[in-house]
Amino acid sequence: MENNLSGITEFVYTVDCGSLSLAAKKLRVSKAHISRKLSALEERLGITLLNRTTRKIALTEFGAQYYERCRAALAELDAAETEAGRLSEEPSGTIRVTVAGAFGEAILAPIVSQFLVDHPSCSVELHFTSRIINLLEEQFDMAFRALPESEAPKNTRYVHQYRLVTCASPEYLEKNGTPLHVKDLKHHNCLRGTVQYWRFAREGRLSSQSVSGNWRSNNGHALVTAAKQGLGIIQVPDFYLPHELETGQLVPLLQTLTEPYMVIVANFAHQRFPPVRVQMFHDYVSKKMPLG
Repeated sequence: MENNLSGITEFVYTVDCGSLSLAAKKLRVSKAHISRKLSALEERLGITLLNRTTRKIALTEFGAQYYERCRAALAELDAAETEAGRLSEEPSGTIRVTVAGAFGEAILAPIVSQFLVDHPSCSVELHFTSRIINLLEEQFDMAFRALPESEAPKNTRYVHQYRLVTCASPEYLEKNGTPLHVKDLKHHNCLRGTVQYWRFAREGRLSSQSVSGNWRSNNGHALVTAAKQGLGIIQVPDFYLPHELETGQLVPLLQTLTEPYMVIVANFAHQRFPPVRVQMFHDYVSKKMPLG
């Protein structure tokens, strides 16, 4: 049984060339072969695509609509084959990436540096911002964004996973007491980042608590430094605390509430056929990055 693509190539070439003879020459087959394929295609579809005479061919109304769709489909297949054929080649060109500061600084930037060591023909522009960017309008190839694991679409392929940790220094807790419930945070100096609330998880469900304090910064390292100096309580991604929790400089709080997991997902400007260098960059990052 012939597949659904049978006759389509012959049909598109015939229309593009203007005759069966020229299409046969272009495809290096016989004119009879072209004619058989076209007839079989029309019979399968149950419509007439071409009005054929000894001198010329002309598209029917249905044939014109079908031609436009078939031509676009073949162009997509050609593009896919071209990209597939280049997968084994060394990528080159510039990759423009946007990423939020915390994850970009602590996790992504070192991997980007190693990627460029391994693929010196590429260039990477790493743009740090928490603003949601229209990738096509601002000419970025991809974006890395964080969202709660429970809110990630099903079957989403994410590149990294981390925890949000609430903590404070022993000195601060000795002076101000230890919060035992989320609502107790209202009575503490909470050192905020870019959002006005902190996330917690209860029985697998996320909840948020509005917090306030006399220190705000959009830099996680600055928040950790202030917390170590006893200024207040912070909630930051665990990758900001590689040594502080282990050495006791900071003490984790509210551990009866499971610390919510966050995931990093990659969004492509060209979802269907990203350039080879962009796809290879994503694959490289995914392999080098621990899931947490």
